[in-house]
Amino acid sequence: MKKEKIQWHPVFCAALEVELESVDGIQFHREYNLTRKPLQIDIVIVDEEEGKDEAFLGCPLPTWQGPRSGACRTDREEGKGEAFLGCLPSTWQGPQSGVCRTGTREKEERRKKRHREGLPGILRRYNIIEYKSPDDTLSVNDFYKVMSYAGLFKSESPREDEIKAGDIAVILVSSKRPLKLLKYLRDYCRMKVEEVEKGIYECKGNWIFKTYVVIAHPRYGGAYPWLNSLSKELKMNDRKKIERLLEEADERKDSKRDAILELVLKANPEMAGKMKEDDDMRAIQALFAPELAAAEERAEKRGEKRGQNSKLVSLVCRKLRKGKGQEVIAEELEEDPGLIKVICQAARIFAPEYEEEKVFGEFTKILEKQ
Repeated sequence: MKKEKIQWHPVFCAALEVELESVDGIQFHREYNLTRKPLQIDIVIVDEEEGKDEAFLGCPLPTWQGPRSGACRTDREEGKGEAFLGCLPSTWQGPQSGVCRTGTREKEERRKKRHREGLPGILRRYNIIEYKSPDDTLSVNDFYKVMSYAGLFKSESPREDEIKAGDIAVILVSSKRPLKLLKYLRDYCRMKVEEVEKGIYECKGNWIFKTYVVIAHPRYGGAYPWLNSLSKELKMNDRKKIERLLEEADERKDSKRDAILELVLKANPEMAGKMKEDDDMRAIQALFAPELAAAEERAEKRGEKRGQNSKLVSLVCRKLRKGKGQEVIAEELEEDPGLIKVICQAARIFAPEYEEEKVFGEFTKILEKQ
């Protein structure tokens, strides 16, 4: 049976929303079109707080269409008090002109005063985010691809240089430690790679855009537990972390959190199985209650079907012992000729005794292969 591929990206988007839900005024725009040709960013996050007290030049978010990247985020909290020269979603109802523009130094001062930590602390006004799931590796080619996306994002604004390069951050999120990429950035690009917080690396050098590498891993990641949970390598000593997330999801009654945990536990069946057996884990039992009920129903139906097939095999074997052919048997039993053909095929190797138990076992094997 072909193994089902886990769809990590939609759940990454949900985990990112959970991690940043404490930042006021954020809007997420998934499947964001980057150019008029098929280049597409998974998410644009617009932070409405970023635009307060700024000059608005009436620039709606371009209807870009185009290669898929991870996510793009605009963080207007980073731009309070400055001229808003970037792009707003097409639903923007705010003023179209306004006050003056403030400089980079003032922006940095305001950023220090806000003293954000963790993921919110590295956000600029616009954030291009590329995510690599546990099934992928963050490579050197990905680095250049996302840098290109950032350049396209800047260049597609309607007016000349409306989006400032200093207002854009490139954030590369990886479920594995991209050691080859970090070495490349240090050795070839001559960038200073510094771990500013656990799991968050700032890459400083002669590049246009602010660049960060974020490790989303249960042991190597930082203070963003929902992103760190997106792993298929959870060990039993990670169980307490998942239990805390389950308790939070149970308390918040949030569908996003439920979806994240459902996928995480699906990707880590050994841990999920042991947690389901724990009577104290009411949260996981509540999370998987629909799944368990559906599984019981499927098992019941399989049991009923197995009983029906076993009875049919017995009837066919009796008729085969009397020398009847499969067409006659199908007609007399008023059953699907195709199904009777499969039973006769399974029974052939057990002729002339046609032992019913052995025939049923062979018949079951044939069905499983189909």
